[in-house]
Amino acid sequence: MIYHVTATREGRWWALQCQEEPGALSQTARLEQAADTIREAIAWVAGIAEDSFDIEVVPVLPEP
Repeated sequence: MIYHVTATREGRWWALQCQEEPGALSQTARLEQAADTIREAIAWVAGIAEDSFDIEVVPVLPEP
């Protein structure tokens, strides 16, 4: 299964939210660490093993 995560820039942090599991939330300072950062939250909310799914991170950039 692939979980889709939106990464929204908020100040110096990226706010992370899983679309399939809305209660899975996290934040990270570096976008390249987003998948690793949100993995534990998704696994906990969904009640599954951390290594049993993939993650696709979709950055949401502010309008210029």
